[in-house]
Amino acid sequence: MFGIKIKNENNNEKIRILVDHACEKNNPYCDFSANQHNRVSVMNCKTRKRFSFDFWGSIVDPNAEDGDGAISAISCYASDGMAFRNSRNLLDFCNEFGYDEDSRKAEKIYKACEKADERLSRVFGDDYGFLIDLECKSFFELKDKGLAEVIPLD
Repeated sequence: MFGIKIKNENNNEKIRILVDHACEKNNPYCDFSANQHNRVSVMNCKTRKRFSFDFWGSIVDPNAEDGDGAISAISCYASDGMAFRNSRNLLDFCNEFGYDEDSRKAEKIYKACEKADERLSRVFGDDYGFLIDLECKSFFELKDKGLAEVIPLD
């Protein structure tokens, strides 16, 4: 297990991210992903609200148990939520991402993005876009600016 805290530059709100390399589990959304998945727990340190989600890394780097992996996981999850939010409906979502609108798989992905938006909004409010912006930064860059730290886990 690995954990970090990140401070939002805009409002000094802190976020705790814990990543646990869980086990082998098939990815229900992607046939070509690695089966090694991570369980990611996220908490808004101010409100103490939290949620968890499954995250599959890339085939090259399936384990997200480091600073950059944790940042990538929450950034990708927030991007999924924003994909739902920016779509008017399933048809619009499918057109944006190249899915067949008659596909059950596309509908399943759309509903997973909707769930991500609901969870993120509940914990961070409607303005969780700052989490997507983290993808452009490395953990060490954030740490050097005093915006990130490793959480010691016993």
